[in-house]
Amino acid sequence: MAIRFEDDPLGCVLEYLYLFKRGEKLDQREWGEVNGITMEATYHSDRDPFIGVAVTASSLDEILCNRMENGDIKLSRRKQISRIFRKLENEQLIDPSTNTDDPETLYRELNDLGEEIFRDGSYLEYFGGPKVIYKEWKNSVCCIWAQDIGCGTGFLVDNDKIITCKHVIKPMIGNEKLEIVFTETQKKVKPLRVEVSKDNKIDLALITISGDEVNARSFNICNDVEPLEEIITFGYPPISGTDDAYLIVHKGEVVSILNMRDGVKSSIVSCILRGGNSGGPIVNRRGKVVGVITENLVNSIDENEVDIIQNLGYSSAIHPAIISNFIEGKLEK
Repeated sequence: MAIRFEDDPLGCVLEYLYLFKRGEKLDQREWGEVNGITMEATYHSDRDPFIGVAVTASSLDEILCNRMENGDIKLSRRKQISRIFRKLENEQLIDPSTNTDDPETLYRELNDLGEEIFRDGSYLEYFGGPKVIYKEWKNSVCCIWAQDIGCGTGFLVDNDKIITCKHVIKPMIGNEKLEIVFTETQKKVKPLRVEVSKDNKIDLALITISGDEVNARSFNICNDVEPLEEIITFGYPPISGTDDAYLIVHKGEVVSILNMRDGVKSSIVSCILRGGNSGGPIVNRRGKVVGVITENLVNSIDENEVDIIQNLGYSSAIHPAIISNFIEGKLEK
């Protein structure tokens, strides 16, 4: 379904750039129809709106604004288009056209990253920042709790599947007081099945629930993660002075990718996390999971190293490749 500028200005401009890059004329016509434009008229205008896969802000301005009669609305829309193009350039999602030798060309084309975040719909999180990511994904994170045992965190990866850490859920299996609660919507669910990794080095578990119980989005797992990538953590660490579980979010960044002493590939993040965070998602600026919180690094090192590292605020996370393999059944459960 084509995107109307009035409904989603950023998405509308990205779609325009995407469709011209792909050369999909039928979809271009649909885009034109929902925006009140006859696209064929733009192909033969004196000011050609594109060079191959490239467009300019002024050509898009001409297409979307010239037929508008209200001068104030037209001016406002032109300013929006200009701001969007600047955003796309600043975030390096569009590049100068490769179809011209002019080093000062104004023609821009969508690059691979720009195309990817448009296709998967993550551009809203990418540009909206932490507040939008929190708003979009808070309902997909749950607290896993059992009296006298403790609590941890889990998150949806399908409408009937929750990922968490093995060390969170394993002591609770069979406990009648086990509760899985999506606190932001107050939705409680029951586990129908729990599968844990048989590899002692892989701290993951997959919980199956009824597929119609939770009305929330399922997280996607990112293909990879890189150092200095901005991240947000979701989790339920214990809060002094209250018996209730509260979803806590925290900003940080990936500081390293390394192999731990047990040989497992891990991500190191610059967040101070506590026990209840275990099993929670680490999310990048596109709203994709780039890790699962496992533990504070102080718990994984020799006693004589604790004094050196305990104040650095580093925590370890399961690498996204391992998470994907576990969900897809490539690791034994």
